[in-house]
Amino acid sequence: LSVAECPKCGLAFRHPQPTAEESAEYFTWRYQTSKPNGSEADQYLSNREFTLGISRARVQWIGGRAQRGRLLDVGAGNGALVFAAAEAGFDAQGIDLSEAAVQKARDMFDVEIKNASIDDIPAGEFYSVITLYDTVEHLRDPEATLRSALQHLAPGGVLCVETMNYNSVQRLLHGNRWHFYLFDHLFYFSPRTLGELFERCGYADACVHAVPASTSHAVRDNYERANGGVAKYLRKLRHVASNPIRTLRYPFARTRARRMWPDYWNSELLLMSARNPD
Repeated sequence: LSVAECPKCGLAFRHPQPTAEESAEYFTWRYQTSKPNGSEADQYLSNREFTLGISRARVQWIGGRAQRGRLLDVGAGNGALVFAAAEAGFDAQGIDLSEAAVQKARDMFDVEIKNASIDDIPAGEFYSVITLYDTVEHLRDPEATLRSALQHLAPGGVLCVETMNYNSVQRLLHGNRWHFYLFDHLFYFSPRTLGELFERCGYADACVHAVPASTSHAVRDNYERANGGVAKYLRKLRHVASNPIRTLRYPFARTRARRMWPDYWNSELLLMSARNPD
C-alpha cells in the first residue's frame, strides 16, 4: 500500500484507497479468522477478557468526563465497549457497517449492534456521549461522519475519538514497517489534523488526552512488579537483542520527532475529545 501526505495541511491518507466492497471483504476476513490466542491484533478482536479490559479502561475514562446518559459507539466492532458502558450505567448502543462485527458482538458479549451508519440514526435521537474508538481511520469520509455525529450529540455532549498518532516517534522509527500501516486504514491523523477536523465540523473545546493503559500494558506491569526490577530490564534486553538496528536508530528518531512535534511525539495513540457547543 502507498500513503500520501497533503503538503498543505499534513493529513496522511492511503492512496489509492480500497473500494467499499474490498473493505467489507477485509473486515469479514479479519473477524472470521482472528483467534483469541493469536497476535495482539487478533486478541483485540476475539479475546473476550483482553478486549473487555481495554474497553473498561476506556469507559472509566469517559465516565470522568461525561454524565451517564445515552452513549453511541460508532464502529462498535465486537461490542466490548457497548457491553462495558452498559455495565457502568450508560444507556449504551452501537452501530457498525460490518455484518461480521454485528455477529461477533452477539457471539462474544450477547450485545445487539445495529448494522448501520450514523446517517441511519433517526432525526431527534440524541446522545450525551458519542465514541469512535479505532474507527475514524477507516471512514471513507471522516468529515461527513463527524458532522452527522454532531447532529445527534446533545448540547454539551462529549465526542471521544481514538486513533493512531501519525506524529509519533514510533512511526519514524519503524518507517515502512509501522504496524499501523494496514489495508483498511484510509487516513492517518495527527493532533493538528484531527483538531482542525473537529473545528471544521463545529465542535468546541477540542483536547488531546493521555491514553488509558490497555490490558496488555497492565499485564506487563503486574508481571514486572511481581518479579522485581530484574523483569523490566530483561524485557528491555530482549527488545534490544531482537532489534539492534532499530535500537541504534532510536536516539536519532527521537531527536527528529521532538523537534517536529514537541508536544505529542512520544504517544503512538491519539485520544481527543470535543463538545457540542450548543
